Amino acid sequence: MKPLIITGSEGDEFLAIRQTTWPRLHAYAEKHGMGFYHDDMPHGNRRPSSWKKLTFIAHGLSQADTVIWVDADVYILNFIDDIMAGVPDDAWQAMVRHRTNEGDVPNAGVWIVRRPMLMYLMAAAMSDHLIDHPWWEQAAIHAAMGFEYGASGSAHVHDTLLYRKTHWLDESFNVCRYTPPGTKQNWLHACGFTTGRLEAIQEWDRAANS
Repeated sequence: MKPLIITGSEGDEFLAIRQTTWPRLHAYAEKHGMGFYHDDMPHGNRRPSSWKKLTFIAHGLSQADTVIWVDADVYILNFIDDIMAGVPDDAWQAMVRHRTNEGDVPNAGVWIVRRPMLMYLMAAAMSDHLIDHPWWEQAAIHAAMGFEYGASGSAHVHDTLLYRKTHWLDESFNVCRYTPPGTKQNWLHACGFTTGRLEAIQEWDRAANS
């Protein structure tokens, strides 16, 4: 069964952003023989939009063995490299692990998820104590992987089954402000922007098409 790329967004800013990012994501899916699904995230939920990806992914796993979640503010720069290349068959999830000034941060903005993750998605969705955590649903997944937050930031401190079943993607598939200089730029992610996200993505698009 072919992998399914899924994305979603909510709000006017992302409505503008996705007009640039989603066509490229769709083209990438077609090039690599993957399915593609996109939709608006539902309004009226008390949680921030980022939490809603858990429902999207769970729905996708009813149709495919492997879902590749991609945040709407991810811009596909390089269409050639296959994100699934090198991901072991027995991995339950795969993502980039950023080294930041807040410690080690696995980034679920680009997130390969397989069916054994369903129980973790359900558990994360019920993590009400993390609703206001600055990393939202990522914090719930981090906890299941054995990460904790201390004075020096996030660090992996407990061995867990999920941690052992996690594959770390090459950082080129989630290039953001934390990515070391010189890293190959496959997928650019405007994460961590408080302002100027749309402008940054439009600039990437102009440069790619110049």
